[in-house]
Amino acid sequence: MKEKKIEEIRERARKNFSLGYNCAECVVESVLSLVDTGLPPEVKKVATGFGGGVGLYGDTLWGTHRSRHGSGGSTWENHSS
Repeated sequence: MKEKKIEEIRERARKNFSLGYNCAECVVESVLSLVDTGLPPEVKKVATGFGGGVGLYGDTLWGTHRSRHGSGGSTWENHSS
């Protein structure tokens, strides 16, 4: 059962990535959607900053991609949940 849930989370995270979510957003959205954490959906917005690098350092592939292509702001504002 545990392995099946983990695989569901992986599949959803992969789908989220193909939709343009950053890595942290993919995982957080998947877990919150498929596991009863008791956390409000707004928690997903917290993940946005982690995908671009902590402390505004931006030393990640996604952070570089976003800055070059001008897609600033929260990904959650651009996608429906």
